[in-house]
Amino acid sequence: MSIVDDQLEAYNDRDIVKFLSCYTENVEVYMLEQGKMITDGKDQLHEVMSAAFKATPNAKTTLISRITQNNLVVDHEKITGHEPGKAILTVAIYEIVDNKIAKVWFGGRSKEEI
Repeated sequence: MSIVDDQLEAYNDRDIVKFLSCYTENVEVYMLEQGKMITDGKDQLHEVMSAAFKATPNAKTTLISRITQNNLVVDHEKITGHEPGKAILTVAIYEIVDNKIAKVWFGGRSKEEI
């Protein structure tokens, strides 16, 4: 789904306006292992991601693989630029509603040497 590609590109470009344009106003983001919501709504997503973009200006996400089924996109992602010599591997599940990302679940995070 192109909206997920658009948000990935905006994340890598550190373009907060384009990044936020990919999400619904009432977007929810969850961490599966912690069993909790980490952002509730676009305003909170803006706050969290603006801080993340400033804290990790060189972070980049690479898509390893993708499964798409109906309105769900499941990405296996590799994130670099958070910690020197290490990458974060994670699974992101995106629920798409009216061509916008409505919910995201992150899980299975692990680190590897690069």
